Amino acid sequence: MAPAGIGRPPVQLASKGKRFGGLLLDGLLIVVTLVIGYVIWSMVLWSKGQSPAKSILKMRVVSVDRYRPFGFGDMALRSLVGKLLLGMVPLYTLISAIFVLADDRNQALWDKIAKSVVVDDPDNMFNL
Repeated sequence: MAPAGIGRPPVQLASKGKRFGGLLLDGLLIVVTLVIGYVIWSMVLWSKGQSPAKSILKMRVVSVDRYRPFGFGDMALRSLVGKLLLGMVPLYTLISAIFVLADDRNQALWDKIAKSVVVDDPDNMFNL
């Protein structure tokens, strides 16, 4: 559990296994939706701090410092810069996946860059 305090709801970090499953599910969804469907679906969900896989798996991206859900702009930067642009660097995605396994907050490299963590949100505690 993350520490509870003023303006911070008690949250549970998404497990390493769930994060890895989400990464695989996103990859599958990219293929199944022929990329363009995934891009449109993602852009709709970014305002809720989610990707398509995070939505299906009931996870949400929140800021490390205030535990507030990321909005459209934060998610766009996290996804386009932290994942897509830097994903062109050889082995970046593999190294980022290893970070999830080794990090105490289960953060991938793009989470560290964006100052985000992924939390479980099965009950939509943020009412989004």
